Amino acid sequence: MSKITKSTTLQDAIKSGANAARVLASFNMGCVACSGRMMETVEWGAMTHGVDPEELVARLNGKEEEKGS
Repeated sequence: MSKITKSTTLQDAIKSGANAARVLASFNMGCVACSGRMMETVEWGAMTHGVDPEELVARLNGKEEEKGS
């Protein structure tokens, strides 16, 4: 698995197989169903949804427990 960064597209993060869809859903981010996922970065998506980009990247990379766990 490649490391997910703030500049990774949401599509690439979802395709990484790193439970990204579940992590995004835990932040109430419906990125899996959004057509913007193809071009929007993890950072942009996080900011759009009021989520700290650093926290989201850490969770997508499995560095912290999921929100609410």
